Amino acid sequence: MVKLTSVSISSNEHGKMSFRATLQECNEVTGVNVTMYSEDVVDSEFLFSGWLTLRDGNWGIEHDLPTTIERLVEVSLHVNGKPVETDPEVSLIFLQPSNGGTWRNGTPAEEKRSQLAEERERVFSVPIGSYDEGLIHFYVVALLENIQLSRVMRVPGIELIPLAESNLGQDAAELLNAVIAQMGFTHGIDPSAWVHMLNVRRPAAILRASEVRANDANSAIEAVYSAATKLIDLITFLRDARPKIIGGIIGQQIDQSLQYHNFWIAGSSYSGNRLSGFLAGESPHALVNHWSNLDKDSRTELWLSLFSDALHDERWDYKVFRLFNLLEGAAKELLSSKTVVADATGTALLMDDGKPYTVKQARGAVFMLLRRVAQNAGVSESSFVSNAVMQTPLWDEVKVWTSVRNAVAHRGSWRRSTGTPLTKSDREIEDYFRSVGHDGSLESGINATIQALREAVKTFIRIALLGKADTLH
Repeated sequence: MVKLTSVSISSNEHGKMSFRATLQECNEVTGVNVTMYSEDVVDSEFLFSGWLTLRDGNWGIEHDLPTTIERLVEVSLHVNGKPVETDPEVSLIFLQPSNGGTWRNGTPAEEKRSQLAEERERVFSVPIGSYDEGLIHFYVVALLENIQLSRVMRVPGIELIPLAESNLGQDAAELLNAVIAQMGFTHGIDPSAWVHMLNVRRPAAILRASEVRANDANSAIEAVYSAATKLIDLITFLRDARPKIIGGIIGQQIDQSLQYHNFWIAGSSYSGNRLSGFLAGESPHALVNHWSNLDKDSRTELWLSLFSDALHDERWDYKVFRLFNLLEGAAKELLSSKTVVADATGTALLMDDGKPYTVKQARGAVFMLLRRVAQNAGVSESSFVSNAVMQTPLWDEVKVWTSVRNAVAHRGSWRRSTGTPLTKSDREIEDYFRSVGHDGSLESGINATIQALREAVKTFIRIALLGKADTLH
């Protein structure tokens, strides 16, 4: 049997690495491959892989592998395609010097690895939530779908653990089989084939937040969900697919054991119509008519898709951002560049510098589009404001939407960075939210504002579904 009996690595001052390995029973060897990984506070990372050549009884390779700092390197050696058996006295953990010289293994490298492990725990074992005294410490585990991972991924406070098999959605096959049997089908879905396809098409992972500090379970879940949403956006960017949180459990660590507290389902509750009948959007005739009208204007499919994406987004400020951008894009597409931005009396609306608004400005474009939409649909402009009882002008309502859209575009969200005071404009917008809310709260006012914006977009899309979008010019 081939056995690795010694390894030596050195570098010159320019970073040229020289690797040498001695193997027992070399006559059985047909190929030797070495792979190196660097290890730091975050994790291990691939450095280099190459095939060794036999020279003077040793297997070796040279490669440019410069570094500006001393780093820990783990070596993996494969002989004939399989991991090589290693002599117990041979360590494959090395310290690569920054200025060239012999790479050290053994005790110095093991001590460095232990030091990195301790530092790693300090970096990643960061609580989620508040740092106030007297808070409850929660433990949250969640299930994510549409996420393909081959290794554990971590950010401070959160760990993502891949699942080889999840069986996520297995109950759907049981439901379908029960339904199609009632329809008269003599055969149903093969459960094993269904599960196999699910594992391929809907890979899953576990999200773990082992230290969440909050006053209560709901606050803990909200804190994890907020952090997880940012992580999901980043994973989407890096992996080109958006994971989705399904739900999870929350517990507490008490007396060295984890005790289950409760479960939770991710996402907002169903917010659509719960009523039935044609007045609640359940008209077969309307559905068929809209379906046939989709082919009249291909832009309508885009607007519908953008509307659907906006409603799916659970962050209120992002929802406003998406809905407003839909209207602005449509306005720039449909309105003449010579359109005068004016109120119902024909008076031109002016910017702070006294110059008249044009449809080149987002506020002016959306306002004029909605004036045309209201006229075309035969509804009052007050249909698109947060509180019609207050008789808020549509122009003022659009200002609020524009302010939120601009905040998201320029600083990433409506919320300001911790410690940054609200601007005068921000305070005015939040005062407006409270004034239109049914109970005077910020939350109810935001909901009312989103409802008004949503109704504006839906009224526009209804016109587009009739093939009349171009009449809004």
